[in-house]
Amino acid sequence: MKNLFFALLCLTGFQLSAQTFEFSGKITDSETKQPLEAATVYIEDPADSTVVSYTISEKDGNFLLTGNSSAQKLNLLVSFTGYQVHKQNISLADGLVKTVGTIEMKIADNALDEVQLVGARAPIVIKKDTLEFNASSFATRPDANLEELMKKLPGVEVDSQGNITVNGK
Repeated sequence: MKNLFFALLCLTGFQLSAQTFEFSGKITDSETKQPLEAATVYIEDPADSTVVSYTISEKDGNFLLTGNSSAQKLNLLVSFTGYQVHKQNISLADGLVKTVGTIEMKIADNALDEVQLVGARAPIVIKKDTLEFNASSFATRPDANLEELMKKLPGVEVDSQGNITVNGK
């Protein structure tokens, strides 16, 4: 009886701590105002830079990003090849459904005044017909094995026999 009560208490506390959020907006080029298709849009927890949720912009540049987080503040990041990474701080205290409006991406400048090395990398990169995942962007235990990491990747399932399914295939 004590075990049942404890398990019920733990599950109730877990449900109350996570909040479901929904962000929408549009990605465009800052100069031409043309929509950018297939821009990577993702939310990360600023405490440890782990990915909370991600999506890809549609043909018209629109995106809809949903997920769950217990954090009150999140970072919204947008990346697209040839453009500067856009970073925006978002507070969940203001509401769980938000329109972030139009995000205008600035073209990356190729002229070098000075060189700075920055250790930021998008968690998911699209290369033609391939999705490339950055394993360090997904929270796992320090002693985790490959199977545990694969279970964290969006669209990847590992069954009890160890068979791997990606997007239903």
